[in-house]
Amino acid sequence: MVDSRHDYLSLEPDVEVDFNKIRWLVADIRDGGPAASDLAQLLYHADLLPGWYDDWVIFEQERVQQLRLDGLEALALHYLQMGDTACATEAALAATSIEPLRESAQLVLLKCHVQAGNHVSAMQAFHDFRVRLNRELGVRPSSIFASVMDPVHSFQVSEAQPPPRSRTAFQ
Repeated sequence: MVDSRHDYLSLEPDVEVDFNKIRWLVADIRDGGPAASDLAQLLYHADLLPGWYDDWVIFEQERVQQLRLDGLEALALHYLQMGDTACATEAALAATSIEPLRESAQLVLLKCHVQAGNHVSAMQAFHDFRVRLNRELGVRPSSIFASVMDPVHSFQVSEAQPPPRSRTAFQ
């Protein structure tokens, strides 16, 4: 597995490295290619050297995490285009669990809920993200979120009954 023929150590060329598989998978998904389910599972669980805290490892762990996030978002969007909202939601939830404050991952999750017709789930995800952003960073979601939520709000307005007069609504 190790090539020591030079003044440095390296892996033999035929050794398969998960990081390379992830890079190829993400590139394939971005290019619109089919995501092989066995390879796609790498995106859900591919941590680089967990428990290691050397400076060089932390940098590489961040690179792998960003690649995984990009891949999971692309995978979710790919599944949405295919009409598979269940797999899309699974990929989007995996991305948001890795990085809960990543707006692009939260947007994909909202799109999944809206496309699946799960308006209450979309409202809950939007609310949770808005609260978390405000609590942790003191900011609000971008205006893009409002446009993604438009179908949900129009559904609410057209289908909702007005609240009883004895209650007060808080936002």
